[in-house]
Amino acid sequence: MTVDLEADKQDFPQPSDLSSFVNETKFSSPTEELDYRNAYEIEYMEKIGSSLPVLAKEREVSEWKEKYEESRREVMEMRKIVAEYEKTIAQMIGPGGRVLGLVPGESGGSEQGLAESELPAGEAEALAPETRPGSVGPMAWCSLLPEDEQREKSVSHQTVQQLVLEKEQALADLNSVEKSLADLFRRYEKMKEVLEGFRKNEEVLKKCAQEYLSRVKKEEQRYQALKVHAEEKLDR
Repeated sequence: MTVDLEADKQDFPQPSDLSSFVNETKFSSPTEELDYRNAYEIEYMEKIGSSLPVLAKEREVSEWKEKYEESRREVMEMRKIVAEYEKTIAQMIGPGGRVLGLVPGESGGSEQGLAESELPAGEAEALAPETRPGSVGPMAWCSLLPEDEQREKSVSHQTVQQLVLEKEQALADLNSVEKSLADLFRRYEKMKEVLEGFRKNEEVLKKCAQEYLSRVKKEEQRYQALKVHAEEKLDR
């Protein structure tokens, strides 16, 4: 299981510095403000636009957050699977690192005692010295065990090996998912920073636009008052 993420790829725009725009758009006189009222409104809309880009970025950040939570849940599931593998392997492997049942003397008793207890009285004594359980080594005695029992022990050993391989594969998948999750979280944090920069720029532009419109309205009122005063003087 692999998740490919290009953590350093910048596939989203960066917020720009608006201080130069604010300084460039300052009026030098009230008359200039009045003459260029419409120009300010048009330039404001061109610079800030609508709130749709910000909303789109918010949705994108939410999607990244959902992907992060989903990957996190997947990592937790992978850890549970690895823990189950370790528990199963620990149950099938003895304290000395040997598979239980493969070597005589394990699992609460010895194969020698088990074999002797299964023989009728007197038959164990009648066995040839080389065939008695206690007179041969562990490997030689294993060769004397029934074929079915040897096959069963071989299958158990193969099962343990398969579980070990599956555990290693699960650990590799877990490491891959955790790495991808870290990359995803880093991209999520970058997206949050970019979105915060856009929000700050939007607030600055809105504040500037409100100040400009307020000054324009005041100049309009002053212009109307001067116009009325001039008309009154002309009428006299």
